[in-house]
Amino acid sequence: MFVVLMIVAVILIGYKTNINFGIFAIVAAYIIGSFALGIGPAKLTAMWPTRIFFLILTISFFYAFPMLNGTLEKIALKVVYAGRNVAWFIPILLFLLSFVICGIGAGPYASTAIMTPIAMSIASLSGLHPFLAAITVATGSMAGGTTPISIGGIVMKGLIEQLGFAEQSGVYGIGIMVNIIKVMTIIFLLTYVVLKGYKIKVPTMEKPEPFNKIQRRNLAVIIFVAAILILPFLVDLIVPGIPIIKTLTKNVDVAFVSIIGVMLSLILKLGDERKAISKIPLGLLITLCGMGMLIQVAVEAGTVEMLSAWMSNNVSSSLAPAALVLVSGLLSIISSGLAVVIPTLFPLVPGISSTLGMSAGVLFSAIAIGMNTTTMSPFSTGGGLILGGIEDETERKKMIQYMLFFPFIMIAITILLVLLGVVR
Repeated sequence: MFVVLMIVAVILIGYKTNINFGIFAIVAAYIIGSFALGIGPAKLTAMWPTRIFFLILTISFFYAFPMLNGTLEKIALKVVYAGRNVAWFIPILLFLLSFVICGIGAGPYASTAIMTPIAMSIASLSGLHPFLAAITVATGSMAGGTTPISIGGIVMKGLIEQLGFAEQSGVYGIGIMVNIIKVMTIIFLLTYVVLKGYKIKVPTMEKPEPFNKIQRRNLAVIIFVAAILILPFLVDLIVPGIPIIKTLTKNVDVAFVSIIGVMLSLILKLGDERKAISKIPLGLLITLCGMGMLIQVAVEAGTVEMLSAWMSNNVSSSLAPAALVLVSGLLSIISSGLAVVIPTLFPLVPGISSTLGMSAGVLFSAIAIGMNTTTMSPFSTGGGLILGGIEDETERKKMIQYMLFFPFIMIAITILLVLLGVVR
């Protein structure tokens, strides 16, 4: 509990002093980890979240080129111009595109990385609230993240089978997908209404100029990168079992493919390397990775086990699904959803289900939905990818403030939907 309070204190001190709270987080992780928990400096250094660091570094480097040469702005201009008479539909289109890219198996990292820079460019041109632009991508990606061919869907189905529900695993898996789609669609629509997405108006504008030579090349590179990330999963969906496609679906990675895109951008002289490097959000990386270290210290201190024990000892039949949403959401803030939250909480389901006489499918869904509600935290990989897709530093700081509090609003909305029987 002390470490959790320290995480809150680090955030508050960072805001009060206007100093990057990743720095405070690293100091706190060192003091607590080394002197209170006996974690040596070497092990503490290994807690640096390399995956998040590498993802944001590579993706922001790749998208720096189309930002600098105007390709992203031109794409956004053309989308806004094409939808100028139905501007209200633009956020819905972004939601649907994010859902499809993630749902066919490319995964939430790929869909977020592809869609966020485009969504933010569209927001700056159309009057769309930047946070609504972020929500369209986040909720769309989360809605598509548990289809039977997605990584999330496959992992959850496998765990359900291991827990003794082999015959029901397919049905439970589809139930999780349907429930998450319902919840994320409702959250998106509520945000769409509250932030008046239906009222956005495209200013009178001339037809955008055609892409210039550099922009055409950069557009081709973007399409190439997107195709590598999406097509193997699409082909595997249509014609399953092709060995080379299976190999691609296992090894295609958005970070490494982005570096291929960077290499092509430099070879094709699409922009200045030094200027592109300057666009990599170093301050954001310090924030995310510093907090990541402190959060890993919290995990070492037994925070996950503490919350799981509370869940086992205090759950009641009427509130079991809602309680699972809450615990899953809170755990997801400080740990990986698929790597920690799902393997930690799914094993609780058989016991809770038999003791309280409840459907195991509903309990599995509650855990999966709760995990997804806080993936927009600025300290999560998904939240980091969204922040990495925002070029303007001032806008990025505003977005962090929204993303600190909105996950808790999402948890509250989800709990209400569970209590109302929308999740079943």
